[in-house]
Amino acid sequence: MRLERSVFTRSACIIITALLLFSAAFQTAAQDFQAVIKAVVQKGHASKVLCAAASPDGSFAASGDMDGTLILWEAKKGLEIGRLEGHQGPVHTLAFHPSSQFLLSGGEDGKLLLWDLKLLRVRAVLEGSADAVLSAAFSKDGNTVAAGGMDRAVRMWTVDTQTLPEEVTYLMPSAELPEFLRHTDAVTAVRFSEDEKNVLSAGRDGTIRIWDRRSGNLVRVVREVSGIAEDLAVMPEKSVLAGAFQDGTIGLYDKNGNVIRRIAAHSGAARAVAFSRNGTSLASGGADGFLKLWETETGRLIRSVPIRQEGITAVTWLPGTEFILTASAGGGLQVTDSRTGTEQKKIEAARTAIRSLAASDNGDRFAMGLEDGTILLWDLGTGRPVQSFSYRDLPVIGLDLSPDGSLAAGSYGNGIAVFNTFDGNLTGTFGGHSDLVETVAFLDEGKSLISGGRDYTARLWSLTDFSETAVLNPSLRARITSVQGSPFNSYVYTGSHYGLRMWDRNGTKELTLLGSRLEDIVASALHPRGTFAATLGRDEPVKIWDAFTGQVFASFGQEEEVRPPLVYSPDGGYVLTGSADNDLLLWDTAAEKPAGVYRGDGSSITAAVFLKQGELILAAFDDGTARLWSRETGTLLCVIRPLGGKDWAVTAADGRFDASRGAMEKFHFVLGISAFETGYAADSLYMPNLAAYLADGSLRQEPAGEKYAALRTLSPPPALSLDWAVSSDWEKTGLADIYVRVSDTGGGVSRVRLYRNGKLADESVPSADELAGRKDRIIRFLVPLLPGRNYFSASAASAGGTRTGTARLVIDWKGSGPERKLFALCLGLGTYNSLKTRADYPVMDATAFAETLESVPEAYYREKRIFSFTDKNVQKSDIIKALEAIAGEAGPGDLFLFYFAGNYASAGEEGYFLLYSAEGTEGRGSANGVLTFTELTAALKNISAGTQLLLVDSYNLREPPPGKIEIPAPEDSKTLTRLGMEAGINICAVTGSGLFTRELPQLGHGVFTSLVLETLSADSGSSLTMESFLDFMNRRIPMDSVTYLERYREPITYGTGYDAVLGAAGR
Repeated sequence: MRLERSVFTRSACIIITALLLFSAAFQTAAQDFQAVIKAVVQKGHASKVLCAAASPDGSFAASGDMDGTLILWEAKKGLEIGRLEGHQGPVHTLAFHPSSQFLLSGGEDGKLLLWDLKLLRVRAVLEGSADAVLSAAFSKDGNTVAAGGMDRAVRMWTVDTQTLPEEVTYLMPSAELPEFLRHTDAVTAVRFSEDEKNVLSAGRDGTIRIWDRRSGNLVRVVREVSGIAEDLAVMPEKSVLAGAFQDGTIGLYDKNGNVIRRIAAHSGAARAVAFSRNGTSLASGGADGFLKLWETETGRLIRSVPIRQEGITAVTWLPGTEFILTASAGGGLQVTDSRTGTEQKKIEAARTAIRSLAASDNGDRFAMGLEDGTILLWDLGTGRPVQSFSYRDLPVIGLDLSPDGSLAAGSYGNGIAVFNTFDGNLTGTFGGHSDLVETVAFLDEGKSLISGGRDYTARLWSLTDFSETAVLNPSLRARITSVQGSPFNSYVYTGSHYGLRMWDRNGTKELTLLGSRLEDIVASALHPRGTFAATLGRDEPVKIWDAFTGQVFASFGQEEEVRPPLVYSPDGGYVLTGSADNDLLLWDTAAEKPAGVYRGDGSSITAAVFLKQGELILAAFDDGTARLWSRETGTLLCVIRPLGGKDWAVTAADGRFDASRGAMEKFHFVLGISAFETGYAADSLYMPNLAAYLADGSLRQEPAGEKYAALRTLSPPPALSLDWAVSSDWEKTGLADIYVRVSDTGGGVSRVRLYRNGKLADESVPSADELAGRKDRIIRFLVPLLPGRNYFSASAASAGGTRTGTARLVIDWKGSGPERKLFALCLGLGTYNSLKTRADYPVMDATAFAETLESVPEAYYREKRIFSFTDKNVQKSDIIKALEAIAGEAGPGDLFLFYFAGNYASAGEEGYFLLYSAEGTEGRGSANGVLTFTELTAALKNISAGTQLLLVDSYNLREPPPGKIEIPAPEDSKTLTRLGMEAGINICAVTGSGLFTRELPQLGHGVFTSLVLETLSADSGSSLTMESFLDFMNRRIPMDSVTYLERYREPITYGTGYDAVLGAAGR
């Protein structure tokens, strides 16, 4: 159901203006698209967040932390726009200019900085503070700034943002305003009164002071306070002041400083207070970790919401909404719906730092050891991770792959875990070190292992019985930073700041020491054949040693200020180092001179490896990225981002990207100061297996090519926000009155879509007349809720197809819906069997598939409606009728499963599901067996089942099929990808046509289907969710592919949305 009305608001004008600037940014990017579009990971804060603020127009939010990090956010979606670097030390206070175009920040370093948000740089420095700035505020007209801090004074500056020069301006406190207003201790909060006549300040001297803004005279000292005030808030349009105090109370005062009310609010200190836009509610946050909402008139507690155990440090309302932004001492940010207490968005520190890298001997595979304890194993053939392992929630500092790539060893604390890279299982663990293990390496073709750590020892381990075989105790005691061995001799090597030491293989005898105790060696590396070694000393050049005689025969890099890492190329002809600028330098060891430079972005280098027999260079940086270059040309091919757990993304300089299913929520794109989600340009930029194409040279980055010309001339997308009207009986009826506010910003509005739990729930297509004059349009959807948490999202598109990012809303409903039903449509080749897979399995038999679904335990579904057709009995009309029948019966709480096993072809915007065999069996190839992408998409829109899953086991045709089927010649297309993005349906699909279709990688028929049947028919007593289903498929397909096909293959999963219960028992 949909109700529509039109309104015009002032905020719409602001949004329109911002988006016109956004459009202009696209236009100016025509000549150099790759220079303006960048991928940004939602990292959040890594330390205690001290302050947060929202811009008056609701477009931006900002937050500052203990480490001096200042982040600018897109407020409605919580997307990071950029990090503003200017403070050396904690950022204590933030305030937006009334125009929302400038941001004021004050910190422990005594700096008060004015940031231009269009340019993301400092435009003015407000000088005069003698110590840390703890609080600052703008007057309503934006022309005056008041600030106070540790020097006990409140100072005021005159700031005219209209006349600021382009270069940084330094401003002293205004001579026309009072020079300073003093407390007897640090000033903790500064505000302007509602009528702007007074300046209000709170201090650690236990007072709140009211000052005359013009004369500087002290009007009143409010002594009836409950100790030290941590924060102050002024009620909009009324002269009421609220204070948050260290004893956990909140005080309300009139304009003369008289007490109106005191509230015992928090069990710990009350840290922050903020009035709602109409002043009827007051939000408070405390050290007890609770966000509390109070009725201003009576002091009644409306709602108490637990946020973080570490405590809340800042509270602010997002203008134009009923949402509250809170910052916590634990480093997190959260947006909460004040009407229900439901969490809308949470941003926490992402532990995505890459601590280590390792490569297989042939360089076709590499592993990343992550801060969160995950090891990601990547395959260059697919350009994607093929396995992930984790043993403990500790950083993986030491990492190595066995020569054949079958084993991975990672250090966890003072222990080591060894994994089978084939199935991901833990093979065994070692635990003999008494301190952190920093380095590990395989020996004897993967039969043994050596490790070194901070306990000053190196240890040898047997992988046969997982026993310790030797302990190496260097005579010069120091932490072991590297361990290595060579397949060409019987020695092992341990590195420390004293140098690289050679041992016999039994570890019983110290041999040559390469280095000097005077050099302070910071990195060392062994030549692949074990004949030479390289060392790098602090403030010293790279030295190349004869590994047996200990003689230095080459030295280079003194003038370039070489830094770690230090890595030999596979052929031993080059070494790779870092530089003072955090670039990578390639050195020709014979010529003793640089052979290449690989530019970073200024972040420190944490690790580096050669890949693909030395053709590629991969380096990890402390910003959580890894960069892949061509060694020969120095071209940056792509940036790889692990995003926590199994999630990852790969981005190219021209904006193209590949990413895991879960990663779509964890990174986004930024263009200027506009942030937009990955779905915004997915049709044009999403490219599965991107890293594989770039690595093998089959795909070049062409930012000036015709393929991406449309991206440079995108029409401005509509402005969008999402909210709901909380009715008195919504919990009883289970109906949510959701409204989407959309504004035409010049590019038109072609559609507005609402998704529930990732599935398209409804859509509207406003007419041009309805949007004439760029009116702000509200489109309302009356949507039934599902039991539990309901994730709503909305998107809109311009007339030219430019999509907005997604607005989001979360509603928790504690009601109970109807019992769950299963609907399924199964299409397959009736008698197709593959001897290369499971000989006893009719692996693509739709009838067998349907029978398996019928056996799903009754406890999971009240009712099952299953339609199945094979190539021997199918007519297109039967398929359409089945889809119509399902559309007429399926409800929001039900599951719809579409299974297809046949051939798939795509051409342009159209895709074709064909019940056709390439073997030419009679009857196959009939036009009756064709279902087009357009027909399926239309049918899915009419099926309201809240959870939908497509399982596609197909051969992606490269040539037009023979017979009666007439379709255009198949070409590279992303129709399934678009289906997942547009309809919000989850898709798990494989194909047998090879990597070069660019949409689906190769997997022989049957392995996929047999695993689906195995998963859905299992009865382990546990619920199967979308995530656990895909996880099971991803783990088993590589194993079964090798077993039955003698080839390694993996699936690709598509789709937007959230984890949903499928109902059948699973793994």
